[in-house]
Amino acid sequence: MVLSIALHKVSTLNFWACLALVVNAMLLNGYIATIEDDWPGGFNNPDPQPSNAQRRVAQITERVLRSLFGKSR
Repeated sequence: MVLSIALHKVSTLNFWACLALVVNAMLLNGYIATIEDDWPGGFNNPDPQPSNAQRRVAQITERVLRSLFGKSR
């Protein structure tokens, strides 16, 4: 809430847009931190081999990010 108020004060966006941006940024940060922690060699997974589920999550995340930012291989 404090970040959204600060963003509202320094930008021309209304409060609700700032709140939506801050909430979405926090959710995205949590998702990325979970992937990093669960990845092989990460905090929750010291095993060096990725599982099939981890490969699928990586592929889906890559597709989403590439569609958002328009980068191709």
